[in-house]
Amino acid sequence: MIRTLIVDDEPLARARVTMLLASHDDVEIIGEAGDGASARTAIANERPDLVLLDIQMPGGNGVKLAESLPEPRPVIVFLTAYDSHAVEAFDAAALDYVLKPIDPKRLALALDRVRRQLAQGIQSAAEFPDRFLVRKSRGRRVVVRAADIEWIGAERNYVRLHTPAGSHLMRDAIGRLEEQLDPAQFARIHRSAIVSLEYVSELDTDADGSLYVTLRSGQRLSVGDSYRDLFQRRLGRAL
Repeated sequence: MIRTLIVDDEPLARARVTMLLASHDDVEIIGEAGDGASARTAIANERPDLVLLDIQMPGGNGVKLAESLPEPRPVIVFLTAYDSHAVEAFDAAALDYVLKPIDPKRLALALDRVRRQLAQGIQSAAEFPDRFLVRKSRGRRVVVRAADIEWIGAERNYVRLHTPAGSHLMRDAIGRLEEQLDPAQFARIHRSAIVSLEYVSELDTDADGSLYVTLRSGQRLSVGDSYRDLFQRRLGRAL
């Protein structure tokens, strides 16, 4: 179970989050707090796995609270109506930043990231694979370095690793592969695509508001709506 503390100064907002979490069977709400001081006490006493934290509230800014927590710290996901604090939030080592009014699908995406984070524990970059062995033909396999992968596309039961030197088809599910990749280097932009942040050269929006990313090779990929906000924040932080 993901032992979760909800921190928000608005009772109606806490009730809304509680209602949204009810559909997630592995989330256990262990308490609520309406200000910074009581949140700090609850975190110290209850040791939650996850804190869903508002930013502006009585008794201290939520970002400052997150920054001041001693190790080991819970996973922090900010739930806020203010998009201007995103950089500060990620500098405070928040896992995600969800804007109000909260979209249930967006919250579910954040919880998926929490599950992966908790399953992996604190994982250093060295623990992520830096190369993949890809079968090309009977008796022949090639090594593809993670640093050379520009983007990854899903193709049924396979993924295609695209590099400047060519592409390589590997039998794996894109979701399972995503969990193996260093999140500081790669980001999911669509249910069927992952990009390397190092190879992103441009973002643009078309007439209907859809977001696209262009890579150094000139490859242009669509960014799915459910991945859009998180991808842009992670890209901004990476740059």
